[in-house]
Amino acid sequence: MKTMFALALFILTQFAFAIPEANFSENYSRIIAPFYKSTPELTWVNSQGMKLHYKRFINPNSDKVIVIQPGRTDSVFRYGE
Repeated sequence: MKTMFALALFILTQFAFAIPEANFSENYSRIIAPFYKSTPELTWVNSQGMKLHYKRFINPNSDKVIVIQPGRTDSVFRYGE
């Protein structure tokens, strides 16, 4: 089961989009940063009072979902790109 999950994850990440390295700084400032800043920062609190900070991006023209599961010490801000 773990192997199937890892294989599916590997295959799905091959279709991820990123901005090209050429003019990266300019494109990031012009395209990514404004979009990332336009989304709210949210917090989910579990039954033990532990907090999980996240951002939600909604595209009304899509029926797909992307879940980013950062590590215990990773920040939501790391995933702006």
